Parts: sequence; structure tokens; C-alpha cells
Amino acid sequence: MKTIRLYSSFRNWLVLSLAGLSLLLFGVIGINYFFDPLWVFNNFSTPYKHEFDERAQKTNLLLHNKFFFDGILLGSSRSTYIPIQDFLGEKIFNYSAAALNPFEYSGFIENAKAIHGGELKTILLGLDFFSYFTVSNPNKQAFTYLQESREPLYVFKQLLSLDSLKYSKKNFSIKELSNERLYDNSYQATTRKRSLLEAQQNIIQSVNLYKQEFYAKKTPLSSYHALFAQLKEDNPSSKFVVFTTPETSALFRVMQEQGMYSQYEEWLRALVSIFGEIYHFHYINPVTLNHEENFYDGHHFYPHIGQAIIDTLICHQSKSPCKTDFGLKITKENIDAQLEHLQQLNNHQRVGSAF
Repeated sequence: MKTIRLYSSFRNWLVLSLAGLSLLLFGVIGINYFFDPLWVFNNFSTPYKHEFDERAQKTNLLLHNKFFFDGILLGSSRSTYIPIQDFLGEKIFNYSAAALNPFEYSGFIENAKAIHGGELKTILLGLDFFSYFTVSNPNKQAFTYLQESREPLYVFKQLLSLDSLKYSKKNFSIKELSNERLYDNSYQATTRKRSLLEAQQNIIQSVNLYKQEFYAKKTPLSSYHALFAQLKEDNPSSKFVVFTTPETSALFRVMQEQGMYSQYEEWLRALVSIFGEIYHFHYINPVTLNHEENFYDGHHFYPHIGQAIIDTLICHQSKSPCKTDFGLKITKENIDAQLEHLQQLNNHQRVGSAF
């Protein structure tokens, strides 16, 4: 009799334990599915989503949701703020990610081609001047993100992941824009508008960072030219639209003061020699001088500046009148004249406070 009671108690405990475990697992699965932190299911149950690994998140979004696209935009976190979805009638996917550097471009282009099922019509590249000198080492190779996302149990693992649960909770807690980079329901990066004081403090921090790190290395990467030449050779049927990303005039002055202006011109000549033409936004102009309205730190612009960049690219590509004079088209034919013009523009505002 005692044995029967023990067996019955154990059975009840086991049933309750399994029921509790099942409820817990289904709860984790439900939360991760509903808040979709890794962008696998294209579920948007909150106003915004956090980014924590854009390389994985954007690869998942393309692979698992059958997004139609003709081309991609690649760049660093700066380029994530560019709202490009329709470009001259083509659907463009913004594959930009935090600290994405030119040495990763080939891999993510190949990922996009594999998902797309063929060559890309258009590849837009948003290039930062500091990447001419400095390159960060990615945690994983580009193909690894696609390889992992294609694994048969990948989706199930993410649904059960406690890491995913942590980011699901973060997504749940979002009520309004914050100082973090967030994505809205069209997967466009955005952030909170900073006050004048906040922007000034952020710019000072950026100036110090660039002085000590990014602009302290004055020797260009030896493989920079070959890297982009190979990129063109590997994608002969794709149209490349290349542009430089703007920084505040405060950071531009750091580059001048560090004695790097000759490398700046060399960088532009290298890009033009490879691609034939580029669209240039990294110079002293009304946008880069107006720090508090257009930038939240020394080098990250707000989405409305990203839109202005796209507007300039579209008007030049379509040969229609441009609404503003933001941006310069530099070609092999006009590069000498444009560099002389840039000397005048950039030196005109050289003296004075950052603010």
C-alpha cells in the first residue's frame, strides 16, 4: 500500500512537473514568436524593435520572410539611418549594420545574391572616411550568418532561446524612442532627437574618440583599392552607386588638424578611379555645420539627412533637377575641379569653434 502511495505521489509530481515545464516552454516560445527579436517571423507587436545583431537580424528577415528586392545598400551604422526602400523603381534592402566594414561587403553581397537567387541589379555603398584607415574585426564571417539561419532547427532554437527571451523583454519595454538605435515597423532605423546640450556633449566625445583612435592612424589600408576592384569584378552585371557619408564639421576639422587632408583627397581619387563616379557628402556644407539639427553625435545623422542623401542620389541618377545643393557628383572628368572646389569649401570654415 505504501508503495502504491509513493508511486501515485511520484506520478502526480511528474505530471505536474511536465505540465509546468510545458507551460514554461510554450510561454518562452510564445513570447519569442510574438516579439520576434531576431526578425525571423516579421512580427511587429511593439512600436519599435531593438537591434542587437543587425547582421543576423537582417539576414533572417531576408531569408525567412521572402522579401522581394532588386538590390541592397551596404554601410556602417550611419547608413542604417538612410530610408531607402524604393530607388528609381527598384526595391532596395538596407543591409547596413553597426561597424560593418568594407572587408565584409563581399560576403554580405554573396548572402543577398544567394537569397535573391541571382545577381543584384543595384548595389549602393555608403563609405566612411575612417574605414580608409581603420577596420574592425567582425565576430563572424558573413556566410556564417546565412549558414546558421538556414539550419533546419534554427527557428526552433531561437524560439526556445533565453537570449531571445531577454531581447523580447526589451522589445516589450519600448514605449517611445530612446537614445538607442531602434527600428520601426518598416525596418527603418531611427532614434530620439537629442537636445542641443546632449548633441554638443556627444560631439565632444566623438571628437576625442577620433583624435585618439580613428584619425590617429594615418596610413591607408594597403588592400583598400584592390578590395573594391575585386568587388566590381565579382559583380559585373550589378550597377554600383557609391557615396560618402557626412560627418559634422567638428569632426572634419579634426581630420584637417591631424594633417590628413592629403589622404582625404587620395581616398576620393581612389574611389573615383575604381567606380568612375561617386556622390560626395563628407565636406563642409550647411548640413554638416548644423550639428544640433542634423546629427546626434559627431558622425551619426538623423533619418531626414539619410533621406536627403537618397534624394540627391535619385536626382543625379535620373538626371532631374535637385531640390538642394547637398552633395557633389565627382567623376573622372571633373575630379580635379571638384577637389579644388572642395579645398575652397573646406578651408572657408576651418577657423572657429566646433559649435
